[in-house]
Amino acid sequence: AHVAYALPPLSREERASKAKMEISTHFNSKQQVFLDFVLSHYVSVGVEELEQSKLSPLLKLRYHDSINDAVAAKVDLFKASDLQLIWQTGKGFSTTAKQLVADKKGIWANDFITKMETAYAAADVVVSRAGAMAIAELCVVKKPAVFVPFPFAAEDHQTANAMKLVNKNAGLLVADKDARAKLVETAIDLAKDKSRQQELIANISKLAVTNADEVIAKEVLRASKVLLNDGE
Repeated sequence: AHVAYALPPLSREERASKAKMEISTHFNSKQQVFLDFVLSHYVSVGVEELEQSKLSPLLKLRYHDSINDAVAAKVDLFKASDLQLIWQTGKGFSTTAKQLVADKKGIWANDFITKMETAYAAADVVVSRAGAMAIAELCVVKKPAVFVPFPFAAEDHQTANAMKLVNKNAGLLVADKDARAKLVETAIDLAKDKSRQQELIANISKLAVTNADEVIAKEVLRASKVLLNDGE
């Protein structure tokens, strides 16, 4: 952001202010957060009945992958546990998911989330793959997470990523092969356990890098100076 535009760049604080407002201060209740999320995506999920239930974005990008299959098989458990659900399915599975939840108030399903900062604000617990970008975001927004590493990632690096957090008591892990049997129950148990959530929040927040843009910009500027000097 610092080097991509000819105009003077905004400060990091100015660039982050909108998301920070929505995540930290703009909303007075979970109801308002979820209402804003739903209205921003033009989807009705029975907002009038929402109270203090937990909201769990499930962040997905693949058709018929293990997380989608696990949630689809046990989606009724969220309602039975008095929980609400934000379910990002990825392309290809959204039609199936929408059909499954059509008559289930408090459950939202779509292929993509366009207002991610509000989804994070609404969430008490997140279920996610364990790519570097996903983990970096969750560290910054300080969300307790259940990671399901993608098993076909090069050199199984997503498992290595997730284990770095698990070993610091900063996240939970469910293996992809165990997702159908364990994932939904693990997410629900965590959503019901405030004490465990607070432990994970305290530890994942220690891993956040909040000035990544500045670090990258400094490296780009440093490299550009080296190139300029070499060209003299």
